[in-house]
Amino acid sequence: MTECRRCGQPLFDYSPVDLSNLQACIRDAQIAAYSKASEIILPHSIDEILDELAQAVERLPSEYRERVGAPFLKYMQNSQVHGLNGFEETLVKAILYHDDVCYTNDLQLANATRAAQELIGDLWDKYLEEETNAKAGSSDLMAPLFSWSTHSSAAIYPAVNATMRDLDSTVALFPIGNARRGVLTWASFAHEVTGHNVLTANTRLIEELKTKIFQKISNKMSSYTKGSHLATYWSDRVNETVSDILGIMNMGPTRAIGIVGYLKAMNGGELRSQEGNHRDLHPLGILRGFLAARVMKKLPIEGSEVWSQEIKDLTSADYPKKITQSGKEVHARIRLDGKNVKYKEVAKSIRILVNTVFNTKLNCLNGKSLGEIRVWNEHDELEVHNLRKYIKIGSGDILYPASNPAGYYAQYVVSAAVMESLGQGANLPAIFQSMVSMLVAMNRFNPDWKEMDEICVQSDSDSDITEVVGLDLSSQAPLAYQLVGRHVVQEGWRG
Repeated sequence: MTECRRCGQPLFDYSPVDLSNLQACIRDAQIAAYSKASEIILPHSIDEILDELAQAVERLPSEYRERVGAPFLKYMQNSQVHGLNGFEETLVKAILYHDDVCYTNDLQLANATRAAQELIGDLWDKYLEEETNAKAGSSDLMAPLFSWSTHSSAAIYPAVNATMRDLDSTVALFPIGNARRGVLTWASFAHEVTGHNVLTANTRLIEELKTKIFQKISNKMSSYTKGSHLATYWSDRVNETVSDILGIMNMGPTRAIGIVGYLKAMNGGELRSQEGNHRDLHPLGILRGFLAARVMKKLPIEGSEVWSQEIKDLTSADYPKKITQSGKEVHARIRLDGKNVKYKEVAKSIRILVNTVFNTKLNCLNGKSLGEIRVWNEHDELEVHNLRKYIKIGSGDILYPASNPAGYYAQYVVSAAVMESLGQGANLPAIFQSMVSMLVAMNRFNPDWKEMDEICVQSDSDSDITEVVGLDLSSQAPLAYQLVGRHVVQEGWRG
């Protein structure tokens, strides 16, 4: 056992990857994605909508109120609209979901809303921290504002549209069924926040990467029949492809296995290997699996090769096969944008693609590469390992681990929950509740969001805020509840 180069803590003994419960996690994700849970229903009258919006904006935390809610409300009041377009409806619902935390009788939905916002905020804060440390510039965007959606997939909804350009946040949409289950899918937030939101915040990044990816694949595969075709295929899908890579760079193995698990869940248990009738800006699921395996191989953590092989094997199982004249089963060609491509060409293009995204110095990042900003490492693995035993308790008793008095980022909690969910005999409902409870406790002491409690209490003096969130966080409650997360540290206490 060696020590972590960053914090000096002893590294844990690496244990084999346990995916015994993966199929149950896939089924859980599938049920969550297609849940028929209802979302917020807006009033029919635009005047009633604006009245509700005005009240909800006043109850947002100050920074989101000043930089998102107030300018949006002003825009809506001045525009004299008779109905809402897609952008306006999305942002109205996002604001109302956070306001609903104070009033809803659905405690699970309220808790999950706060938990999701905490994860989003910590993913974004960690990326910006590393971006600043690397002197690669820094975004002015705040962490996305969270909202639930009845769609089956997550999305980042840009706050910049044709009619309004002065908001400082995007909206992160997530299937509402995941308020109650689907631990594996929660790793998808990394794809949205540290993928799409990073690309939204730095518009030059996506254009520069698109050019570099096309050039690198074209040049290094010039002798291949489909080299130029693959260069075009990947560069045309740069947004989704780079978001997959960045998600793994920022959340590690749980996001990598999450890609494969989620895509299998959304396609009847198999990765999609055939093109549909329309041109999809997502790469084929089968390619995204191999992409995840390749990214995992580059992470500087013990076990990266094992994880990479496990994900590659899961992906290969769904790849089209053919039998050679000698009777050997091999990978068949697959059709990409109308042309048949050999497996070896696909594999080589993915290797070039991943190396390009990791290593290319970019002008828009002050001459830095994405691999110099943030790559999941042994310290991150250690943090997740330390949290797994607290997630495993499954009773709601949140203990503050003594090993890290500075607290934990929310992505470590979710990663720990995913890891526990994948193992043999995992109790998925209990793990999900432990994860949400820990994230809610962290959110309550997050300076950006803790004032929501004060606002809720002021809004309804007869209510007990501990009943609203379903946790006892009073001064008499165990210090464990008061110290979870990276926002509050009390010297001298150890769990």
